[in-house]
Amino acid sequence: MVSGRFFYNLCRTCGKLSLAVILFVFMKIKIFFLIIVVSFRSFGQPTLDRDSLITQMCETLKESSSLSDTLKIKAVMGKHLFIYLNYLNDSSKMDELRQIDIRFQRQCKEYGELIDRLSTQKGDWKRVAVKPGTELKHDACLNFLKYKNYYYLSSDGDTVKLTIDKNVWTDHFNDGTYSKLKFYWVNDCEFEIEFIESDNYLRKQFSKPGDKYKYQIIQKGEKYYFMSAEIVGTSQFMTFKMYYD
Repeated sequence: MVSGRFFYNLCRTCGKLSLAVILFVFMKIKIFFLIIVVSFRSFGQPTLDRDSLITQMCETLKESSSLSDTLKIKAVMGKHLFIYLNYLNDSSKMDELRQIDIRFQRQCKEYGELIDRLSTQKGDWKRVAVKPGTELKHDACLNFLKYKNYYYLSSDGDTVKLTIDKNVWTDHFNDGTYSKLKFYWVNDCEFEIEFIESDNYLRKQFSKPGDKYKYQIIQKGEKYYFMSAEIVGTSQFMTFKMYYD
């Protein structure tokens, strides 16, 4: 939230501190940049797709666990990003880096945790180490679908409206854009949503068609459900509230 609900909210630095911002600062250090570029000119043009690149970036981040957050980012940039971006047109570098940054937050737990330390949370999302268990019975969880219209607070404080209808989960954003996902139950108190499409820039960079996110209903409060959310395959868990009128 995802980042979403969870997966959208993992995109914590969009418009804030991110690799794109850090890269801009580092690119001002022209001597460093030139050394990196010249050192790797002899390598052929990268053939990695974006997710393969991000997998390698995440491994470098894990290997740099003893370093400060700033040096971790510098290690990732020096080993991967400067080389990759060197083969792109100048006009497309910043947009490509922003897209990498958004996807990196989804695919790499360590980067998500780093972003948490560097950004301010304005919503009620909270990263947790392990998946919490539900406190509700079967019937109480199934009542979740009695309410077709929900809303939640994204990490930047915006209110996102949500509709669930005919096994389709649709997020409606303040700028008029949307995201659409398949909805289906996994067990009594768990369901998954599977990304279909979005015309929201951040959300369509964060997820690819077929990406899945698992939700668990933990508690029912006054006018809200307390939820856990997981990016399937990444061991990233968060809790948040889904409100209804």
